Amino acid sequence: MEAVFWIVNLVIEERQKLKLMRRYLRDVSDPFSVPESQFLQLYRLSKECALDLCNNLRPYMPQEQRSTAIPLELKVLATLNFIASGSYQRRVGQDFLSCMSQASVSGTVHVVIEALNQIIDQYIKFPIDEQDIKAVKKQFWDNYRFPGVIGDSGYPLLPYLLTPMLNQPVGTPPVRYTDVHVKARSEIERCIGVLKGRWRCLRKERALHYKPEFAALIVNAACILHNIAKIYNVPEPDLYVDDIDQEDEDFLQNINNGRGRAGQEVREALIRRYFT
Repeated sequence: MEAVFWIVNLVIEERQKLKLMRRYLRDVSDPFSVPESQFLQLYRLSKECALDLCNNLRPYMPQEQRSTAIPLELKVLATLNFIASGSYQRRVGQDFLSCMSQASVSGTVHVVIEALNQIIDQYIKFPIDEQDIKAVKKQFWDNYRFPGVIGDSGYPLLPYLLTPMLNQPVGTPPVRYTDVHVKARSEIERCIGVLKGRWRCLRKERALHYKPEFAALIVNAACILHNIAKIYNVPEPDLYVDDIDQEDEDFLQNINNGRGRAGQEVREALIRRYFT
């Protein structure tokens, strides 16, 4: 019995030592002291941008009074590292700049992601009233001469989701329609490529192992951080291009046999009106 108590006390003592060591490392480490290039590689934001982000998030993150509390700046940086690397939490928690246990990183990611979603209205604007919606549609038309929502050939053709017409005779209206469609879609794909190039957690091979609701919040956070990076003129990363996702053919066929017919009618009417 005494041996059991001795082992338990030894384990508790070792855990306390580890906790004190991590606290010491957090106190003496300054992640902002690394060169700017290394900082960008780790966190995908400039130092100035990251510091301002910390100050912006401060009102939305609980202020801990414990002496062993993790500084807010390290919480934000650990989360940025997680979103940027697309790695599991264990890798982020072992990073020498974070000095945080995996359990601490897990809690930290949730807190910071929730805080980022609190400021979403500052950086992401969706048109709500009819006038704003019309203005967006007009801008899209002025830029690409294409009305409606577009998707590539991996999507089903629906009345509100227009897909290209492939393998059509050269010089025909369907080809002119598809040329404009491809040009407009390329801008969308480039934006997605920049997002996935900077925030690797969005890549399909780095699947987010969270419930869908929280995974959606992470995607929101990545989009918020993307817009913040643009405001601070953070250099864009190399584009990341996904392999084309091929949906199940039976699934697409079932959709196309239903609403797909209505989509064909909408697409044909659009081609007659704008591309004939």
